[in-house]
Amino acid sequence: MTTLAEIRSAILSLPPLERAELKAWLLAQAPGSIAPEVDSPELEAELLRAVEEPQRPYHRDELRDVCTRVVRELRRS
Repeated sequence: MTTLAEIRSAILSLPPLERAELKAWLLAQAPGSIAPEVDSPELEAELLRAVEEPQRPYHRDELRDVCTRVVRELRRS
């Protein structure tokens, strides 16, 4: 594979499970990012920090924004 088109074609031809594994692996390779699909000390630290922070309920507009963003992400993948 030498071109982006060939790589894209190869990725799109993967079965869904292998595609998900590739996505998780690629996310884990990005510097400074935390892949939620991959257990790591960084993920554990981030989850603990989130649990220990003060919590407040979402405002209706915030929740709508989050839902819109999730739907947009799901449509892209």
